[in-house]
Amino acid sequence: MKKVFLGINIILLWITIWHFYRFPITENMSLPLHNKKVYRRLIFNIIDSLVKDRNDLLFNINFGGEEQDDTGRAYVKGLTKNGDAWIGYVYSFDEIMEDSPAYASNPPNGDRLVVEEYVNKHSGYFYVTQNETKYHLTKEEIMRKFNLKKLKLKNPKFFVEKFGTDRELSNWHKYTYELPQSKLKDEKDIKNAKNIEKRIKKRRIFWILSLTLCLMLQILFLSKSKKNAKP
Repeated sequence: MKKVFLGINIILLWITIWHFYRFPITENMSLPLHNKKVYRRLIFNIIDSLVKDRNDLLFNINFGGEEQDDTGRAYVKGLTKNGDAWIGYVYSFDEIMEDSPAYASNPPNGDRLVVEEYVNKHSGYFYVTQNETKYHLTKEEIMRKFNLKKLKLKNPKFFVEKFGTDRELSNWHKYTYELPQSKLKDEKDIKNAKNIEKRIKKRRIFWILSLTLCLMLQILFLSKSKKNAKP
């Protein structure tokens, strides 16, 4: 019975650590591509927004400049860096409707035809250098432009997490505490996010220490019990 409790404690500790890893407190919110930016956006499935696996993490790029509303969002499917140039692929409207159930479950903010027209206008391959930005290109055009023999794109999440900026409270926690999903600009929201971050850190430290302490006590108790059981 004692070993059963020990096993349960180990499982609880593992689940807790996994949960903290899966739901980080803070995240990089954007990735600079010279004079452009890729923005992290967690799109919630309005059918079942509480199930994280049914929500989609997407990355939008606005070729016009600052982050805009839905009529200005083109979502990046893949990204890579070739020397000084960033190369990527943007979903067409039909592609993102098919690949992202969460996006499909959220009606576009505004005229659907306007949104669809904007997204399709910016779909396809693109590149961003220090002096030039071009989009709505074919793979063949990109291959010729950069003299590539092959082109392999990675999930934008890899680059945002490794080289991103604007680190703040994660999208999931923003949603939980009813804060804006985009980069926080309002002073009240920024202050509130900082306080939430501190509270979450304290709770997580408490749970980790509590479970670790219980595990150590159980191991110590089992060790003593074995010693006492010897003739």
